[in-house]
Amino acid sequence: MEQATLEYAQACNQMLDEADRRLADIIADTEAVQRNSSRILDAALRERISDLMKSCASTSASIAERRGSIGTTAYREEIDRTRQFLTQVNRVVLQSEALNSAVRAAFDAKMSERGLREGFEEYLSGIGDPQLRSVVELISRNKAHDSLSNEELKELAESIIDPSKKVRRKLIKDTVSSIESEMKSEKISPEVIRDAMGDGEAVSPLELKDRATSEILDERLRRSAVQAIVKSITARGFIVERSDIRHLKNEEGDTVKITARKPAGQVAEFRIDLDGKFVYHFQGYEGKACEKDISPLERDLEEVYGIKLTARKTLWENPDRLQNKHHQEMRTQGGH
Repeated sequence: MEQATLEYAQACNQMLDEADRRLADIIADTEAVQRNSSRILDAALRERISDLMKSCASTSASIAERRGSIGTTAYREEIDRTRQFLTQVNRVVLQSEALNSAVRAAFDAKMSERGLREGFEEYLSGIGDPQLRSVVELISRNKAHDSLSNEELKELAESIIDPSKKVRRKLIKDTVSSIESEMKSEKISPEVIRDAMGDGEAVSPLELKDRATSEILDERLRRSAVQAIVKSITARGFIVERSDIRHLKNEEGDTVKITARKPAGQVAEFRIDLDGKFVYHFQGYEGKACEKDISPLERDLEEVYGIKLTARKTLWENPDRLQNKHHQEMRTQGGH
């Protein structure tokens, strides 16, 4: 099923387009901070800004290389490579969010003339790593962190420097909330969101972000395939209700099942797996009558929606005149 070629390539490139736009926004926002907040930027903040801009530049270059390697086709392995690549983008996004939070905290501290908490300078002097010490001081200025202990501030700072590091969930509740909101906006089911966010006390901000990105990418792949199938079969006179489209996710795989019906009683069932396998099942026809629906459907999928059906295999067929079932299975080229 070469929905996996054109549609999957489009989905991969769409994710890269969004990554490009997000990086452009980060660069623009950071440049605005440099212009408009120069009075509150100390050496630590300027260092963070410099690191962020370097990360944006290198990631933008990597996006261009990644886009060139996808071309016009993208099988499952290309999707997985894109998924892994987006981890790099997620690191920059988390880095940017941490910087913005630190700048806001520095501004609030300056406006309120807040000093460091009592005994904090002594605590800072005991942190040997200069970068860690600097970040701990930055986030301590944030009013939202007033309730955190010195050790909790240090733990949070370590996760800011390295987002893959695990941190207590309560310390990054804003990040968790932001990731959940992003998934909801993509119409990811509550059950999938709960699974992606997990229920552990210690979590990695980058791991959560990567899980969300993975689910969003998979949802877009499913959506593009489902839309093409539904448009094609409804043009053939089938009726598909919203309840006829079901997402089945379990230990055996990740599948979307579509059930379509004709007023005369014929039924067509479709199963679309993210690994590229596509099974369709026609029943309720006399003799070979189902071929009158199958052939135009296959032609539509290939000519209109860019889905090429490969490695066809008939799983079950009964030419009885009272009932005929045509059940075929295809895999994308490059599938396993």
